[in-house]
Amino acid sequence: MKLKLLVFITVLMVCTMLFAQAPTKMYWTEYYGYSTKGAWRADLDGENTEELCTAYYGFEGVAVDFQNSKMYLAASHQNKIERADLDGSNREDLITSIHPVDIALDLSAGKIYWTDYTYSNAVIKRANLDGSGVESITAHLGDGCDLQGLTVDVPGGKIYWVERMDDVICKANLDGTGIQTILHCYNGVSNSWDVAVYGSTLYWTDALLGTDNISKADLDGGNVVNDVIAGLNGPRYMAIDHTTGKVYWVSSGDNSIKRADVTGSNLETLVTGLSHPIGISLNYNQNTLPVELTEFTAVYSSDNPGNECVLINWETASETDVLGYNIYRAEEDNINTAGNSVNSDMIPAAGNTSEPQQYSFEDIASDVCQPHYYWLEVINMDCSEIHGSILYTPGDTDGDNQEDVYLQSLLGDSYPNPVNRTAEISFQIRGSMSSQNATIWIYNIIGGLTRSVQGTDGKAILDVSDMASGIYFYVLQTDSSYDVKKFVVVK
Repeated sequence: MKLKLLVFITVLMVCTMLFAQAPTKMYWTEYYGYSTKGAWRADLDGENTEELCTAYYGFEGVAVDFQNSKMYLAASHQNKIERADLDGSNREDLITSIHPVDIALDLSAGKIYWTDYTYSNAVIKRANLDGSGVESITAHLGDGCDLQGLTVDVPGGKIYWVERMDDVICKANLDGTGIQTILHCYNGVSNSWDVAVYGSTLYWTDALLGTDNISKADLDGGNVVNDVIAGLNGPRYMAIDHTTGKVYWVSSGDNSIKRADVTGSNLETLVTGLSHPIGISLNYNQNTLPVELTEFTAVYSSDNPGNECVLINWETASETDVLGYNIYRAEEDNINTAGNSVNSDMIPAAGNTSEPQQYSFEDIASDVCQPHYYWLEVINMDCSEIHGSILYTPGDTDGDNQEDVYLQSLLGDSYPNPVNRTAEISFQIRGSMSSQNATIWIYNIIGGLTRSVQGTDGKAILDVSDMASGIYFYVLQTDSSYDVKKFVVVK
């Protein structure tokens, strides 16, 4: 007889999948120029240059929606964002009464982000791709901070931006919460203009005379490496081709477009003779998700007591260039404490498919009686991404195995619930009806053991007078089984 207890919490994770495509064109903007003010494009090697549209004051940032064949242009001196077809036709004023500087797209969520800067109103804004739903997702970031480039890291759930005059680089969640300053002037951030994410690495341009370069660091600001590409001449905005590992940037000092490998090798000048180039973008989605993950769960599974494990299940709706998966486990909700993956070898993936795929892994080394967290790492061709965390908590049946559960211990509801002083908990131990003494363990919402209480004659009295308000779990554990319930402390 097989016992299966579904775990708290089952998490369904659904995203919109955008299949990767290799870029074929680069787009750039001219700003403060003469006859070349506007938007331009060329092949990735700089050939077949063509002017797409002009503007009296030119444009700054540019972003390309390759799916809908649209480009977005930041017309900062005209206080608007324009949208046009990729050939420059069908121009329209999409969002007005703003002061945009740089633009980034999240095609999976249908959002456009931009840095919006005046001296007394420096904020990050976003809207729907059709221009509706404009919102400021940050408060004023400081007088004179001079907001410049930003990038959206969809797999990582973050946005990054440059505050040029403050010589800092910041990041936040996609909704603008959780702002952190991760890089400062003492990290080599000096007169920086733009940032770009490639895998687990953040790149940025520095354009201070005599030290012009492209530098990199981890996404949390650690392991800074300056001068990855050194000896440059006024690098401004940048874009990275994730399919080839090439970084493209605007060189304002000699009015050109350049590229190199992200390692700094193979430096090339692609386009010369420009007037005042500043923004650049590629015609593909740099935030393509390797998988469309539709389910990620943790399940208690046992053929019989003593042969137990946590069964990890996940399902993908599609996969793009996926090599495999790793699973991480930790007692707290912090993947940095997880150590090595619980699987000794990478779990193979289907690779490239638009058909649903189901996977499972038995974590036989886990303590099935203790709450803990799991993460799923997706290994792609050129990077990896983390999904999770999900909280494993022993308890709750799947509704299909009631007989099996009743052969195990049975834990009653606490009374009262919510509780502010004391609660009574009843229990029964199946198979050992003559022994009604047991220990009940109390855990907080993040899985930390708070205390234990001794139960006698099928009852336990829980004193919560010194416990903080919140959600807690109480677990009845015997030699062969366990059960779990939830209660709330309200003060």
